[in-house]
This record gives sequence, C-alpha cells and structure tokens, in this order.
Amino acid sequence: MRIGFVHRLAVTTYNTYRERAGRDEALDTLLREEALICLQELSVVRKRELRERFGDRGFLSRVMFGWESLAVVLPQDASFVARRTFQLNSYFGWIPTGWSLKRARMLRREERRAWRDGLTPRAAQVCHIVWRGREFRLVHTHLPYEAGLRDRCLSTLAGLLGTSGNAVLCGDLNATTSDVHLADLMLETELRPAGDEAPTLGRRRRIDFVAYRGGFREAGYALREGRSDHRAVGVELEVV
Repeated sequence: MRIGFVHRLAVTTYNTYRERAGRDEALDTLLREEALICLQELSVVRKRELRERFGDRGFLSRVMFGWESLAVVLPQDASFVARRTFQLNSYFGWIPTGWSLKRARMLRREERRAWRDGLTPRAAQVCHIVWRGREFRLVHTHLPYEAGLRDRCLSTLAGLLGTSGNAVLCGDLNATTSDVHLADLMLETELRPAGDEAPTLGRRRRIDFVAYRGGFREAGYALREGRSDHRAVGVELEVV
C-alpha cells in the first residue's frame, strides 16, 4: 500500500502601497516566512533590499515609469525555470499603447479623474516555477482601477495563464468577483479563487486574489493587516 505525502505551498499577495510613508513591519514579518510572496507597488527602498537579500530567488519588474515595482520572492525549496515581464498597456513600460491612450483621451474629455490610469504602465510577471519537483505557472499582476482599462487587461491575462496545467494567479486585480470580465477569466482558465468574500480593501471590496488550478487544493486562507490600505492575502495550497 502506497502512502502519499502531502506538501503545502504557502502563497501570499500584498499591495505595499503605503510603505512609501514608512516601513511596514507586517511586510518585514512576511518576508521572514517560507512562502511564495507576490508584492505590488513596491517602494524603491524595499526593491533594493529584496534584490540584495534574495538574489536569484527574487524577480523584480519595474512598472509605473520605474518608480514602483512588482516582485515575486520564492521559498528556498523553489526555483525559476523561466520568467518574464509582460507589458499590458504600454511599450517597454513607458509609452502607452494606442488603445490605452485612446481610453485616456476619452476619459479626459468626460472630465473623469481616471484618465491618468490610461497613461500609467501596467505589467504582469509570468513565471514557470519548480517547487519540490512540481512545475507550475505563476502570473502576478496589478491591474488598472479604471473599468475599461482593467477589463481589457483581464482579457489579456487569459492568454498568459493558458487553459491547462498547474497555475496560480496572484495580485491586486482591482475587480471583485461580481465583475463579469473577472468571472469570464476564471471560467476560461479554470481558475478557482481561494478564500471567501471578506474584503481585502476597506470594508466592502475584495480585489486582492490568489487563484489556482490543477493539482492544487486549498488548505488554508487568512487575511492580515499591515500599514497598507490593502490586507495581505495568505493561502495554503496542498499538493498530494
């Protein structure tokens, strides 16, 4: 009789936006844990620290004209097979694509403050990771808050995630599960969002997600408070 061994991969996503106003002790604690950690809106100071501290276990992508970054940090028993930064609405992270610029102009004509979002570069980190002999795809992103821009980017993520194999999607998606485009993405890619509908921003909105498919099974879910206006989303994914 063969006995299967159960392994658990801890995954956390956290928008660190407010760390620019002071060091976030909750993030210090998180970075001491053995987990797959995905961070959005990383400050310049923290970015430098991660590069020096984690070396090849860290992957940083400059976005928003280089002032802020996306970061993936691997646990010690994981490694990157491949990794790249995919620009969602800009060329090289600087020049808006035609459709994003067109959206910005339309919003500005309507005197909507969100027009600046069309000029702000957004990106996704696409990684192939090996963890304890198992390979999976990770897509980590921070999407626009303006609905039209966000929904266009959501449609792009489907191609990055594919429709088969082990995969994890992490990040600040700036959309709730009631958003039809997010629902379509989950349906098309067969991803399942971990956790419940408890808000991750303020008292009403759940916009920060860890979603998974393939050989993963949810074994734990928790939110934690820090300096950020977002809560860190922590998930334990079980693999038999």
